[in-house]
Amino acid sequence: MSFIQDWTPVVLKKQTKPTENTRTTHNSSSNGIKVKKILDPKDPDAEPEIRPVMISRVLGQQIQQARIAKQMTQKELANTVCLPVSVIINYERGNCVYNFNHISKIKNYLGITKNKS
Repeated sequence: MSFIQDWTPVVLKKQTKPTENTRTTHNSSSNGIKVKKILDPKDPDAEPEIRPVMISRVLGQQIQQARIAKQMTQKELANTVCLPVSVIINYERGNCVYNFNHISKIKNYLGITKNKS
């Protein structure tokens, strides 16, 4: 029984980056974060700036009022919808990025139907 060892080198290459002609698109539905594109009026050919949309204070108050109406604490709501307590706190304060996935979980559980965000 004889074994022959192959000594040819194996070369692994990294994937190349897309060329300058290729445009990348930001898909907000993949991570649930809502974004807005801001165009520069002085330079219409420039790429738009993409910024995340912040949650409105009105929606934060709706979440807080619905939670209190169900006589729940922030911790109980967070455990029920499987989110960290800090997310609930920030949404009620109105100082965080709008995330479709988190908002839909909270709205569905609390029964919030108005979309004033």
